[in-house]
Amino acid sequence: MQQTNHSHILFALLDANKDFALHGKGTTNHCPMALIALSSMGASDQRLRDFFEFRRATYAIDADVSTQRLLITHNNYLDFKGKSSHFTELYHFFSKRIESEGIRHVVGEVIRELPLASATGAFHALIRLSYGVQVSHRGEVAAGLAAMVTNCFSTHLPKQGRDQCISLVSGFSQLSSKFEGYSVDAAMITTKMRAVFNDARFQSACPALPDRHGILFEMRKLAILCYSQTQNFTVLHMVTALDALVGLLEVIPELSSEQLLEDIWTALCVAYVSMGAPPILSPPLPASAPGDSVVHMNEWRHLLELAVQSNDDHVIKFTYSCFVENQRLPNPLYLHSTKLIHCKSRS
Repeated sequence: MQQTNHSHILFALLDANKDFALHGKGTTNHCPMALIALSSMGASDQRLRDFFEFRRATYAIDADVSTQRLLITHNNYLDFKGKSSHFTELYHFFSKRIESEGIRHVVGEVIRELPLASATGAFHALIRLSYGVQVSHRGEVAAGLAAMVTNCFSTHLPKQGRDQCISLVSGFSQLSSKFEGYSVDAAMITTKMRAVFNDARFQSACPALPDRHGILFEMRKLAILCYSQTQNFTVLHMVTALDALVGLLEVIPELSSEQLLEDIWTALCVAYVSMGAPPILSPPLPASAPGDSVVHMNEWRHLLELAVQSNDDHVIKFTYSCFVENQRLPNPLYLHSTKLIHCKSRS
């Protein structure tokens, strides 16, 4: 995440999210994640207030405060894994722990015990946790952890007995050869992903991650390639989730592990099959020309301005993720894909 002097208004609005449920009307509560992305892209305090009021009036559901009397401790909090109705109680439990023990310690302990289930909530738990960690907001970190526990969707598959793919593109190609056109009769991404993961055919066909350095970079390169060719809503979440994972590991690098990388690779494979596993090509990237960097920076500046004025949380987060990822590892597909989503949002 960009080094930004986030205002006290942002933190006040994030604090106010404690009054909202994990889920909104027909969606998850994207408000805090979008607020952080907006602030990081330079949104004014007034713009943050306006966006918050829009989300509250349009999507917010009040948190259930009637059952916050369960005794949750270090020893039993994992008993609430998968029990989404207890999000608010877990939120308060983690908030108190973070206040006394600190963000890094609590996140590290929970992820070691859980571990990180990146697919949870269609990747939103990971994104919310990461954004909270990156701006050091205790409440958002607590919300991310509570979402990770109460909506837990683990995509762990034993590596033993599974063939490693030569490259990640070839891994997707293997899945496409078996699952192209795969369809689940459901509206929500998470429901589709759970159906794929529970399909025995997928579990036997999912390739294992190759053992080599730089594999997270390869995942990110594959995700933006996939989005540039499909403009698919599920793939959008793959891109923003990988940006979030990188941001989280930049702050707490000790969270990285072979299992974490293997599990997020499986989650990406699940997401890919859930949207029909279309063939993904590997076209050569266009050569750069003198002056391109100036032109591209002007284009980015315009796209960031459009995103700041948008009320579409996915346009906001995707624009921000692509901008940040392009700064980490320049790739013309980030700019191209950001143009695509803005054209789509205006159509």
